[in-house]
Amino acid sequence: MNNNKRYEGLDIIYEDDYLLAINKPSGIHSAMLPGEKGGESIAEILCNIDDSFVEASSKAEDCGLVNRLDFETSGILVAAKEKKAWIETRANVLAESVYKEYLCLTEGNLREEIEVDNYIGTPARRSDKVKVYKRKPRKKDRALPAKTLFSPVSYISNWGLTLVRVEISTGRRHQIRAHAAFAGYPLAGDDLYGSSVVLSEVIKKPAPKFFLHSYKMKFLHPHTKELITLEAPVPEPFREICEGVV
Repeated sequence: MNNNKRYEGLDIIYEDDYLLAINKPSGIHSAMLPGEKGGESIAEILCNIDDSFVEASSKAEDCGLVNRLDFETSGILVAAKEKKAWIETRANVLAESVYKEYLCLTEGNLREEIEVDNYIGTPARRSDKVKVYKRKPRKKDRALPAKTLFSPVSYISNWGLTLVRVEISTGRRHQIRAHAAFAGYPLAGDDLYGSSVVLSEVIKKPAPKFFLHSYKMKFLHPHTKELITLEAPVPEPFREICEGVV
């Protein structure tokens, strides 16, 4: 946890004059739309700390965030402190030139590497879930290309779950969750995408609904052009099973 009282309550894993990186816990929003209800968000916390975050991004509600994570997903969130840093880092995200690795727990025994490169779309506006297309969709389907690489790390036999390393360059909404389910290995506890287990009951410890953690990110710094590598420690109660992996 960062010792800077300015960011009290946030786990800061990187900071310079232009960027701030946070290890987001599960159970909090990255950002919320104006008027949306449902609790606190990281963006709101940043807005209350410094107006520079508000001024950095094109939308005030983003408060400088260049990426987002789902409510239940933990890990790396990057925020820019000024507009040039936001524009360039956000452009890298959209251009798929940011390297991202995640860890997750899936149902079943994933024995070999799987790559899923099916399009993802949201046919109905405000839909709670996304659709994975078996074939290239029509324009009206509002779908985008997405590629996800799933690599098994270890099978935890007493849980019946597999610890999986995930690599993505695209960052579509629910991409990892939807592609995992499409491949037949839904994230354990993710009932929206077909999981039939309750994660806390399986591991016999208090736990978030599912385990999906953004633990590594690499991208070029918007000012120095040097390669930045960010890593976010794995939260409890999953730290022990991830020892030696991160």
